[in-house]
Amino acid sequence: PVQPLLQGSGHIDPMWHSKLVAVSTDGEHTMTGRVSGVQTRFEQAAEHPIMCVWCGLHQVNLIAQHEYVALSDDTFVLTLTAVIAYLRNQQNLQTEMKTTCPKFVSTQWLSMKRI
Repeated sequence: PVQPLLQGSGHIDPMWHSKLVAVSTDGEHTMTGRVSGVQTRFEQAAEHPIMCVWCGLHQVNLIAQHEYVALSDDTFVLTLTAVIAYLRNQQNLQTEMKTTCPKFVSTQWLSMKRI
């Protein structure tokens, strides 16, 4: 699957081998593997050493997932849902803010997105 990507890069710029300066990945083994990872193949194809970076947003995402799980014990969820229920019943506050407090959902990503 990587070979067509490397070959297709020549359609974008035939001189990409000499112009490539960095590769950013999500840190997964398929991307960073020493033998057949995408990053490794780009390093081998480049005409000079390149910088390989683990994407900062992916790192932040992993930290956020870890902390969310660490905080999501029964006491936290019960307290959070109680606060949300209270805020959702405050009609004057909702009218003034022109919005409602988001609902807590058990799906991690939906919950993190809404709260």
